[in-house]
Amino acid sequence: MLAARPELVKMEKAEAGWPPFPHLKGSAIPTILAFFETRTGSCYQAMPGGVWGDPTESTVELGERYYDQIARAVFTIIDDIELTSASMRVDQRYGETTG
Repeated sequence: MLAARPELVKMEKAEAGWPPFPHLKGSAIPTILAFFETRTGSCYQAMPGGVWGDPTESTVELGERYYDQIARAVFTIIDDIELTSASMRVDQRYGETTG
């Protein structure tokens, strides 16, 4: 938010917040994704203060770096989709892939 709309941020009110997830037996990522994707109100349940982490050290520069990382990741995904599509060209006469 600092990088996008710094005038809306009140850093003096920033507080750390961490979801109270239990210690999980397996990999946390699939479980956490399933929790957020399948439960109505899951964001509020896990983060009633609207924070996951510690925003007190945030800066405009860190936010800009984060936006850059997101953009590069999206471009990589688009490139990979295009590469996959190109390798799976379908021969329209036979409905078979030609890659």
